[in-house]
Amino acid sequence: MNFLSYNYCVLATPEEILAFYRILSTELVDVIFLQETLGLVEAITRLLETMLLGWLFHALDVNGHSGGVVIGYNTGTIKLCSIWGGTGHIGTDIYSSELGANIRLINVYGP
Repeated sequence: MNFLSYNYCVLATPEEILAFYRILSTELVDVIFLQETLGLVEAITRLLETMLLGWLFHALDVNGHSGGVVIGYNTGTIKLCSIWGGTGHIGTDIYSSELGANIRLINVYGP
């Protein structure tokens, strides 16, 4: 199982987005952690799910002028058990058939 942690605010140019896609395709990523999304939950999840078909994303809104976090997972390899979060963090419990186990994942935004 492969994880990727990425600072979302750097995805500002087509070159950076292409590099992000290249990493996802060559590393066969199963779970993505994004920080500094700087957007609203609905807009961010809709954009990411449009960009990455077969993925589901859960986000936490920004707090002030910075922050925002997202966890995304490939539905072909990961099963979602639960999602939860609070100020500056979002977590999920997933089941990996590859590992045959439940895993708890937490994405934290700490400026």
